[in-house]
Amino acid sequence: MQFAGAVLQRTHLKTRSNATELSKPRLIVLDTYSSVAPITRGINRHQEDYNALAGLAGLLTQHPDTLMVVIHHTNKSEQTDVMHRISGSQGMTAATDGNAVLARHTASNRCTLSIRPRNAAESDLILERHAENLKWIVVSENERDLLSDTRQRVLQWLDACGTSATAKQIGEELGLSPEAARQALARMSKDGQLCKEGRGLYKSIAGASQPSRSSQDV
Repeated sequence: MQFAGAVLQRTHLKTRSNATELSKPRLIVLDTYSSVAPITRGINRHQEDYNALAGLAGLLTQHPDTLMVVIHHTNKSEQTDVMHRISGSQGMTAATDGNAVLARHTASNRCTLSIRPRNAAESDLILERHAENLKWIVVSENERDLLSDTRQRVLQWLDACGTSATAKQIGEELGLSPEAARQALARMSKDGQLCKEGRGLYKSIAGASQPSRSSQDV
């Protein structure tokens, strides 16, 4: 099996040796991919990224009961599609059987785990860190649970209202000052969590977009 770089090739040989020594290896974790990634020429980034991981994928065909997890970094992109947040070209995700992106929000003990398998249903899980044992547990599949209390209250009120409302109306109903209401609604509109209709009118949208990293600001 040929690899694009000597470092990754040595990793493959070591992994194959360890796998041979174990009767039935169940899990192999490569942490992180960048520490063993080959030096690419940059001529065809997509093909180079694909070739780098295709060898590892081929290795696992010899061990069908073994799961290999390759840990990699995300980029700084705010793309709605979580697959585009994985650092590198789409050649990397094309070579894997599935991808998962873990995103933690600033000043929050919760994070989103977006799972994108090749031949199974996609899922987005909300995880929360347990204060005592520090383990992460699934607490919800509703993306709104990641929003601040103010944003959740705004969306709940607009859902119940069923029509458009001004910042003044929303502020009065929720006990917010006019300025606080305007700022919150402007940020929520920018983050795709509600839609703006006409001049100063806001309305809830079904299935609010995944909150951006600024969702905890309000």
